[in-house]
Amino acid sequence: MKRIVLVFALMLVSTCAMAGQIEFGEMSCGSYINKIGALAESNMQAASTLLVWMYGYGIGAAGKTTFDQDGFGHFSRALAEHCLDNIETPVLDAARTVGSQE
Repeated sequence: MKRIVLVFALMLVSTCAMAGQIEFGEMSCGSYINKIGALAESNMQAASTLLVWMYGYGIGAAGKTTFDQDGFGHFSRALAEHCLDNIETPVLDAARTVGSQE
């Protein structure tokens, strides 16, 4: 178990170093969609890490504590759809809304 945590931590650190800092506090859904799209084209690992972080934030804000692989895929699609329909909405508000529906 410790080995898995260490490997994940190393992956996360290297991914964060590649992507730089991302401030979500003021980010709109439109900016989030643009950021994910740009990362997916240039650095899929960073884009994946960002999606996992957003999933964790969304379900955590909803009080859920279980990582569900199927739920992760559904959340990612639902967040993208929500953001495309509400581009001015703060992305963290969108993540909380979608997370509470999971």
